[in-house]
Amino acid sequence: MAATKTLKKENAELRLEIDKLQSKINQISENISQRNVNSEGTHHSGHTASMLDKEKDKSVEFISAKYDKLVLFKTNTITELKQIKSEVN
Repeated sequence: MAATKTLKKENAELRLEIDKLQSKINQISENISQRNVNSEGTHHSGHTASMLDKEKDKSVEFISAKYDKLVLFKTNTITELKQIKSEVN
């Protein structure tokens, strides 16, 4: 019986830990979603390429490449979070 009680106690502790991890994953997912919404609203600057000189064109290309990498990172992170969440469940 002592072994059963010990296992039940460990099981309860593990369930609490799983609940905490799920809460953290949900919070991280919400934060990422919120940042995505915020970044979509500020993505367009209103300037056309014809108005920019060569230096500004290079800057825009550089920032665009960085933004693409950021979007890819976000997508990969969300995928990994979903995988972790499914493993926890």
